[in-house]
Amino acid sequence: MVQILMSTYNGEQYIREQLDSLLQQTYPDIRICVRDDGSADDTIKILEEYSLKYDTIEYYCGENVGVQHSFYDLFKHVDPRADFIATCDQDDVWHPEKVEAAVSELKKIEGIGLYCSRAQLTDAELNPISDNLRKKPPRIAFGNALIENICTGCTMVINRELYDFVEGKWPEKSLIHDWWFYIVAVAFGTVIYDEKSYISYRQHGNNVIGLDNNRFGLLKRQLRSFRKFMGTYTLQMQELNETFVLQSENKQLIDLLIGTRTSWKNRFKVLFDKRIFRQGKMDTILFKGMLFLGML
Repeated sequence: MVQILMSTYNGEQYIREQLDSLLQQTYPDIRICVRDDGSADDTIKILEEYSLKYDTIEYYCGENVGVQHSFYDLFKHVDPRADFIATCDQDDVWHPEKVEAAVSELKKIEGIGLYCSRAQLTDAELNPISDNLRKKPPRIAFGNALIENICTGCTMVINRELYDFVEGKWPEKSLIHDWWFYIVAVAFGTVIYDEKSYISYRQHGNNVIGLDNNRFGLLKRQLRSFRKFMGTYTLQMQELNETFVLQSENKQLIDLLIGTRTSWKNRFKVLFDKRIFRQGKMDTILFKGMLFLGML
């Protein structure tokens, strides 16, 4: 059984399309659990309508705590019968075979596994937008996962082994919920990145995360993100270091990065350590430069 977790907040404009796309999945055994994060529009009325009509949909309401903590609360409500858990945004549209494709790949993994995929960017009306930046498959490595999340949460599906490994170890300082699962999966299991897209990833004015399709827009977003999360990168790494027993090389990498906060020697080492990188060359230079100056 696959359980889909969705957090909603003032999502009345697009949520019907998304729920309909979940109900039209080709995979036969799906349950949907929705947490509303304090909506003030008709989102809750729509959820009530769908939950009465479909016994595979349930929802509950909570205080407004933001998307990250809303999802962590959802993870506390995972059905004990769920073999796989997927996370879902309120404003996208899933292609019918999305869940089936993810489960097919995850069944090939023994132990901890995480699936994510490319997402087809669209405008608000679901017209495709060319992605001029993410043409190459991402390089998946621990030294990258510590400073960059390539797992778009609305494409993420995890197996029960990963959920059980992380359950109860919900971080206080993570940047976003999907990143926490991604780092753990890279460190202790297997990550599958599917080059094929099974989701229409709607870009509009109210996106919490979103993506850019040109270098200038990406640079602006990254600079804003670096400033917003200044210091949080290190806090997330510290929490990971304290929560799990890492293998020696991963332990060395995380200690090196954490040490840049207080050690110029570590900052110089990171500049030339090829194991620590972001997916783009210029992005790596920018990130390492800001880290060298003590800005992260």
